Amino acid sequence: MNFEQNKIELFDLYLLNELAGKERVDFESQLQSDPRFKDEFEAYQKAVQLVKLMGVREELGRVIDANQKPKYVITQWYLWLPMAASIIFLMIYFWPQSTQTVSDRDLFLAYYHPYPNVITTRSYSNELTEALELYTRRNYKRAGKLFATISPETDTTLFYQGLSYLSRNLPDSSLMYFSNIDSVSVFRQQVIWYTAMCYLAKKDRLNATTSLEMVEIGNFNFEEAQKILKEIKVNK
Repeated sequence: MNFEQNKIELFDLYLLNELAGKERVDFESQLQSDPRFKDEFEAYQKAVQLVKLMGVREELGRVIDANQKPKYVITQWYLWLPMAASIIFLMIYFWPQSTQTVSDRDLFLAYYHPYPNVITTRSYSNELTEALELYTRRNYKRAGKLFATISPETDTTLFYQGLSYLSRNLPDSSLMYFSNIDSVSVFRQQVIWYTAMCYLAKKDRLNATTSLEMVEIGNFNFEEAQKILKEIKVNK
């Protein structure tokens, strides 16, 4: 087994929380002291995320067509996840620079994560409470429909309705709702990030770059924004 395979196995053990004691301490110490090691680990994390997002959709489609049970899907999928992630990681990180091609869609799949429900709904309407619960359960279609019935519109309903559409891969609809959110909203920094995600999903690199450059130091997902901008620069 070569050095890179050993490193990938180590990354897997850490991500699965199977490193303990001195091994875990040494791993986290190397993350702090070795920039290259940290970059490689973060690249592998993104590869795992990309494989999950790509693989679940394809595998679920095949399983549904074959009328297989959901339990079989999960079991089968996790068997090949580490191998697929390893292949993507090695392709992206260790191939010569001239062979690297990362599309806007790849970046969206690697960096997009649904924003959590952070709203305490005791003082809100029953409709908003139900819509947020549907959103939390990732029932984005029903959540979006219910958000649309809530009147008057607020930054909260607009934000989570936009997120519901983006999670269904409908970035144009998301942008429509995000654009109506007040510029001084408490969600403003999140809106900038998710607007960039919309443009990546649309393969609109120019507007994605403009939005990402608006993410300021210390604000929501600043480090991730810088990583994407670096990827975009490398893959021009």
